Amino acid sequence: MSKKTFDELREDARNARKEIILDATAKLFKKKSIFKISMRDIATEAGMSAGNIYFYFEDREAIVRELMIRDEKNIIDIFRSIIRIDTEDAKALQQKLMMDPAGDTPVREYHRAGAVSF
Repeated sequence: MSKKTFDELREDARNARKEIILDATAKLFKKKSIFKISMRDIATEAGMSAGNIYFYFEDREAIVRELMIRDEKNIIDIFRSIIRIDTEDAKALQQKLMMDPAGDTPVREYHRAGAVSF
């Protein structure tokens, strides 16, 4: 087993604290709108001072962006596991994702018509 350098250990600790902040923010989103969550709320939920959060994130919007990226990666991992487990489920999921919520118009058609933007 190779030993980590001091810089690697420091980076691991920094990433762990960022994850604590992201987890706290995600937990708050289940209770309140983003517009009603303050940095102080996030700090309290994360168990740190509001000023400390600014060492890891520029502002609340930066936290939200990072949370979205993290969750997008989690969703992709879930899709990959579905594909590995059952190709029929994967095909059904793909078909469902390509349809609009109302039912039967492919999302691509909406996008071409300008009704949906991604």
